[in-house]
Amino acid sequence: MRLRNCRACGELFPSDGRDICPVCFDAEEAAFEKVKAYLDEHPDAGAEAVCAGTGVSYATVLEFLRQGRLQYGDRPAGTHRCARCDAPVAEGRYCRACLDYLKDVLHKAGSGAAAGPSSPPSGPGAGSRLRFVPPSRPRRGGLNN
Repeated sequence: MRLRNCRACGELFPSDGRDICPVCFDAEEAAFEKVKAYLDEHPDAGAEAVCAGTGVSYATVLEFLRQGRLQYGDRPAGTHRCARCDAPVAEGRYCRACLDYLKDVLHKAGSGAAAGPSSPPSGPGAGSRLRFVPPSRPRRGGLNN
């Protein structure tokens, strides 16, 4: 195990692959369970309503979106943007068009082919309604719980 600083509190801790200490991880999981329970009862709630109804900070809800644990539903997203082209995204850091583009560039780079310059793709955003994403995908910086 190597020592890391927790991304949430900054404390030094022995990391087992996570970027968050056990105390903050437990607090984050408790916050996520609150959000999940709220969304089960209020499936059309947006991020602001989730924050107001659970007491979980807006930044934490956005982090759950970036981690892919939540995603927007069927209305314009507005707050969560692609890290590459700034288009609204439903989950994660990149929109579907940029993910496809980046996969293509990486594939070409891995096969030795030159990936020429290309303009970033743009696409329509998803929605602003949040929904729970089942934990079938591993969390970034954490373990699959």
